[in-house]
Amino acid sequence: MKIYYLFFSFILTIGLISCEGAFTSVKEIDIPEHDSKLSVFADISQNKGSFSVSHSKSITDIKEYAPVSAEITILENGATFYKMSFSGSSYNSFKQKTLPGNIVEGYEYTLMVDSEKYGYATSKQIVPAKPDFSNVKFKKDGFINSDGFKSDQLSFDLKDDKNTENFYMVQAEGLSFVNNDTLTETLYLNSNDPSVKPFWFGEKNGLIISDKNFNGTVVKIITDLKIYNNNPKMRLRVTSITKDYYNFLLSYNQYSNSNGNPFAEPVNVHNNIRNGYGLFQVNSFLDYIVKIE
Repeated sequence: MKIYYLFFSFILTIGLISCEGAFTSVKEIDIPEHDSKLSVFADISQNKGSFSVSHSKSITDIKEYAPVSAEITILENGATFYKMSFSGSSYNSFKQKTLPGNIVEGYEYTLMVDSEKYGYATSKQIVPAKPDFSNVKFKKDGFINSDGFKSDQLSFDLKDDKNTENFYMVQAEGLSFVNNDTLTETLYLNSNDPSVKPFWFGEKNGLIISDKNFNGTVVKIITDLKIYNNNPKMRLRVTSITKDYYNFLLSYNQYSNSNGNPFAEPVNVHNNIRNGYGLFQVNSFLDYIVKIE
């Protein structure tokens, strides 16, 4: 019996080795040469602009971030609105700038980026109209989350324009006052509404909404949050954003959530830069100060 067991084990081991060889193969894949293009991020809100210029890299390039020197021009309805020279560093990849004036709802803004080494890239965006919202209400411990715990509730009515496709961003900050200074605290919003999506990008977070399910109607947006530091007031900011910005934030968060998951489907992050990569976004927003009960 012992001899039979050893013989069976030997045969099983040989079989497993043979199976492993049958299902295992190594194949070399030629990685095509990468043609580096400009990688641009430009974020304009009212009279403030944030700019970053780099270049794309191949999947085998593990070098650190490398800003690119470039000339940036912004046109307003075809006329020059703003010009700057960009030259960042690994410690300061974004440049914050004050523009000559506020961007205007309905106007078209063109971003042009020219680099001697990486060529020319451009993008166009039209500033959406400011959001129309009302009936803002805050209720302490007014929400029971999916785990059965109490949290605070913030709600408002959002009136949507039926003549346009609209996209919104919702953010909140707690406000406290020390001497003559106003201190802000980022508040993290959640929603059970499947049409309301959370987003994270850099230092920004909040909720993004498409009007696909409520076009041309008044919808109540209900969010839950938790205020820990007893802020006496809160700033609610509702922003009208472009379709490009909505799709970028949505795809970027899908990419972030799938990163490191071998079973996740590949995600292409939305891009609206012609002859390059990245994002150009413009927006218009309204703030509402809420007294916390």
